Amino acid sequence: MALHQVTLTMTGSAVQASATSVPFSYMRIENEASNAIVKYGLSTVTSTDYAGSVLADTTTINNSVIIGPMPQPGCMNLLEFYFLGTNSQKIHLTVITN
Repeated sequence: MALHQVTLTMTGSAVQASATSVPFSYMRIENEASNAIVKYGLSTVTSTDYAGSVLADTTTINNSVIIGPMPQPGCMNLLEFYFLGTNSQKIHLTVITN
């Protein structure tokens, strides 16, 4: 197992979490303070068609969503995750791979 950290900068369009295959068993998605809501899902993610969202935060405490731990190692892949948020805002991923 290995720990990875990824920072993604939103562009206003769907941003892929990774361009290569990264199987994982746990992921924490953190939205920076004062960001708008960030949606996540497949490559077709839109503001109205998404799998989930990380809420906006108006304080200095970051909001986050946890995916996992998965019952089977490597059953999820960063390659399949896309994020949609306001241009230039950032989110942070903490990922445990197998």
